[in-house]
Amino acid sequence: MNKKKLSKEVTNGPGKVSKALGIHFSHSGLSLSGDKIWLEDKGIKIAKNEIKITKRIGIDYAGDDVKLPYRFILKSIPGLF
Repeated sequence: MNKKKLSKEVTNGPGKVSKALGIHFSHSGLSLSGDKIWLEDKGIKIAKNEIKITKRIGIDYAGDDVKLPYRFILKSIPGLF
């Protein structure tokens, strides 16, 4: 994507975020504590009132799972949503 600035075009869906981070379906099943893809705790704290939870989109096929609260947005980043 070659973006220098965070924008809605890179963050408005899990596929776009994965692409921006270089995550491909071939990474499925990798440990998140490995050396290819990992989760890091940088000690950043975000207050609950700064997180907006919205309905999932584009997964009408998912039945009741479409209602699960798995879409989170930081309110403090203007213009993303």
